[in-house]
Amino acid sequence: MTVANERIREVRTTMNRIRARTARRSGIDREVLREIRSQLIALARRTELFPADEFPATGDDERDTRLLHREPDGSHALYLFSSDGDCETPPHDHGTWAVIVGIRGVELNRLYRRIGPDRFELVREVAVGPGKGVCLMPDDIHAIASPGKAPLMHLHLYGRAFEDQQRSVPIHAEGSAAGRTRETTA
Repeated sequence: MTVANERIREVRTTMNRIRARTARRSGIDREVLREIRSQLIALARRTELFPADEFPATGDDERDTRLLHREPDGSHALYLFSSDGDCETPPHDHGTWAVIVGIRGVELNRLYRRIGPDRFELVREVAVGPGKGVCLMPDDIHAIASPGKAPLMHLHLYGRAFEDQQRSVPIHAEGSAAGRTRETTA
């Protein structure tokens, strides 16, 4: 079996488990997200399934974000993101739940909370790398940076595919270099 075929099989098996788990609940909560994170960490530990030469970082976020799985209705969308280490996003939400786990390299997730109608403050930072992940509810706000600008590869699973998300970002976040952007709905 080729690496690509093995990857397809393992992604499908993992996503079947995740989909079955989310179907047994009336809604997604942090407990379910932690269970999903465990499933994705197990997949990410299979680093041989994600060779860097098959998923090279190009410096173009759109091309560096590869769809691995998506349900026909746009739910349970799993992406592999690779970066040459120069990635940074302003604070934002996803409007859907998300779980991010590391395969290689470290991505720093800064988590924020609302402190006013249009103000947010940094609550904590989570280093997402091999064996580590972060779980986000639909209205959780986070920003991403790559400390040390080292190459990285991560799995990002969303309740809804990118094209179906209605992301928003805060007007002002304390402890962020994001500047003024439009307000989020949290």
